[in-house]
Amino acid sequence: MARPSTGWNRSATNNTRLDSGLKREGIMIEVWQAAERPLSALTADVEVIPIQKLDEAYERFLKSDVKYRFSIDMASLKSE
Repeated sequence: MARPSTGWNRSATNNTRLDSGLKREGIMIEVWQAAERPLSALTADVEVIPIQKLDEAYERFLKSDVKYRFSIDMASLKSE
C-alpha cells in the first residue's frame, strides 16, 4: 500500500541543514582570517576517550553533560 504524500522532503531538509552549517563555518573562517590568524591555528576542543567508554560518553551526550566534541582513541581498540 502506498503512503500518502506529506509534502515533507527529508533530502531537502538535510541539504538545508548542511548548507546553513557550511555558511556558518565559512563566516567563522572569514572572521578568523580578518583577525590575521593562520588557519593552522584554528583548533577544536576535544575530549579523547577510549573506545571502551563510548557508551558512557553517549549517556553524557544524552544528558547534555558534554563540553567538547568526543574523539575516540583508536589505539584503545588493541587493548580490548
